[in-house]
Amino acid sequence: VLRESRARMICVGLRITEAAFAPHVKAATHESETVTMGREIQRLPIQEGVRQLCRLSLIDPDTKAWLAKQNSPRPHELGEGGDLLGKILESSLALQQPSARAAFMATLTAAEEVAISELDLDRPQENSLLVAQDLWVGLAAALYKEQRSAAAAQLHKHDLTSSERTRLQTRVAEATKQILDLQSRLNDV
Repeated sequence: VLRESRARMICVGLRITEAAFAPHVKAATHESETVTMGREIQRLPIQEGVRQLCRLSLIDPDTKAWLAKQNSPRPHELGEGGDLLGKILESSLALQQPSARAAFMATLTAAEEVAISELDLDRPQENSLLVAQDLWVGLAAALYKEQRSAAAAQLHKHDLTSSERTRLQTRVAEATKQILDLQSRLNDV
């Protein structure tokens, strides 16, 4: 009953119908809230850079829109917590509004809800788009450098076939190209 009345209040706040809101709400479980409260919720590990991207995406719609347009690397590739960032970016709700954020959080797992509730969403961020761009470039560069190093390390194996060696050299070259592309994008910003 409490869940339904809360959903109605959110619908009124967002000025949408309950039918439009229903797909954004996770199904109710038969387990009572008091039972869930008695168990400790496992914390969602989130890398600090990804945590900040989540925070900035939730408070600034321009930042969310810019990050959503980035197609490589995908949010889940950026590190721990990237899946949560992906969910934030895929949401069509105006997450900077508390009522929309509440509706969005109702679709998340308990660990994801806790992770978002721990973010400092009340503190504004100056130049949030520029901060997010720098964070994203740094995380993407770290990912590509890690991929390049892993492929380069495998190249030192003596038992590689020529096709495996060619594949690894291609991976090293692609990762190097991605890093150079990121550096040129950073210079353009």
